[in-house]
Amino acid sequence: MKSTRIFGFTLIEVMIVVVIMSILAAIAYPSYTRYVTQSRRSDAHIVLTRTAAQQEKFFSDCGWYASTLVTASGRECGPDRDSGNLGLNTLDSVEAHYTLTNAVTKGNTTGPCTGGTAQYDCGFTLIATPKAGGRQVGDGSFRIDALGTKRWAKDGVSYNYKWTDK
Repeated sequence: MKSTRIFGFTLIEVMIVVVIMSILAAIAYPSYTRYVTQSRRSDAHIVLTRTAAQQEKFFSDCGWYASTLVTASGRECGPDRDSGNLGLNTLDSVEAHYTLTNAVTKGNTTGPCTGGTAQYDCGFTLIATPKAGGRQVGDGSFRIDALGTKRWAKDGVSYNYKWTDK
């Protein structure tokens, strides 16, 4: 009598492999999502540093900081200090994870600054806020100012953290 052996896996062997794979996935997925969140922060850093550099170039050309970031007409100094356009195409960051806001301030952290007899805009603060509905929501906003101070509102309220904090 000829004996035939059927090769394959038993149900128990398959179930053991599934359990092991589930345990590995449960360990790896949270680390992966944390890594993705951290890597997307660079999107905010890039848009803030680029826009801050453009504000400084605008200041060297016009003598004040641009109060408007996005405009269809392109970059222009304007007739007065309240009408400068930086000429950006959009307020979204490069990968569209953050939205940019701008605040031009009179004076700076060391007191008012004046040009001749008229006060001029001598400071700005740019803030990158996570876009609503995106994966970065809850990760906090980033900001940079005219003095080059880079801060992160990790808790969503106060800018007490550096960009390099985790």
